Amino acid sequence: MSKMMCPKCGSNDVNITSEKVGSKTKKKRMGILFIIVRAFLVFITFGLWLLIGERSGSEKTTYKYQTIALCQKCANRWKVKKKFLIIKPSFSTYSMLY
Repeated sequence: MSKMMCPKCGSNDVNITSEKVGSKTKKKRMGILFIIVRAFLVFITFGLWLLIGERSGSEKTTYKYQTIALCQKCANRWKVKKKFLIIKPSFSTYSMLY
């Protein structure tokens, strides 16, 4: 199994971490049915329904992550491709179990 090496200094002392790159928030607004019912209740109760606060919409936030490798000797950082993250067990691991 090959170890990950720093492209700058050639060291094997590399840490792999996941870093947040960005986020996106979607806000779900109230539906038309809720607005119509609320307007009807305001009209029927002569505005007393306005004393009850409005319901705010819900929000959903999604985050985007990126895998980063950091060399401990020269502090070089680079993006890690997915093919380097696959770790296959060696045969010596299986022989130690039996």
